[in-house]
Amino acid sequence: GPELVEGGLERRLGRPGASAVLRLEVALPPPADGRRSAVEVLRELVPELLGGELPGLRLRVEGDRGVLEAAVDADLADMRLASLRGTLARLAAAPQLSAERVETARQRLEARRWSRLEAQPAAAAMLLELELRGGGEAVREMLFGLEGVTPESVRRAAETWLPLHPGAAVLLLPPQVLDPRFA
Repeated sequence: GPELVEGGLERRLGRPGASAVLRLEVALPPPADGRRSAVEVLRELVPELLGGELPGLRLRVEGDRGVLEAAVDADLADMRLASLRGTLARLAAAPQLSAERVETARQRLEARRWSRLEAQPAAAAMLLELELRGGGEAVREMLFGLEGVTPESVRRAAETWLPLHPGAAVLLLPPQVLDPRFA
C-alpha cells in the first residue's frame, strides 16, 4: 500500500448515520525482521494494556501495519486520539508486562498463525507473498518467530519500536459532522 505518514491526523468522510471511527495505523517491522513477532505480541496486548481507555477497541494486521480502531464521539475524537497516543507513549516508557500476559498473547497469536496455514490455497499464497517480500527469513519468522518471544523481547519492542512509530490517525466522520466542502 501507500507509504504510511506517521504522526498526523487525516479526517475523512464516513458513512451517513454511522458513528465516528478513530483508526490508528502503526507500522510493523518488515516480515523478515526478527522483531516482527515481538511487536505483534505487543500489538495483541494493547487493548488489555490500555485498560478500557477506548471501549470496543478492535485491532488487526493489514500487511505491514497494525490497525487499532474504535467508535468514538465525534466531538471528543481529537481528545481521544491525544489520550491514546499519550497512553501508548507511557506504555513505551514503562511497559507493565507480566510473563503470563505475554505467554497468553503469544499463544493466541500462534494459534491464529497456524490456523491461517490450514486454509488452502490461501496459505500457499500467503507464504509465497512472504517469500517474495522478505525471502526465506520472512517465512521462518512467520512460522517460528513466536517461539523466541519472551516478556523481555516484548518489553524491548515496546521501548524501541513504539516511540519511533506514533501511527497515522484517520478519523472517519459521518456527513452530519464533517462537511467535505469545508474539510
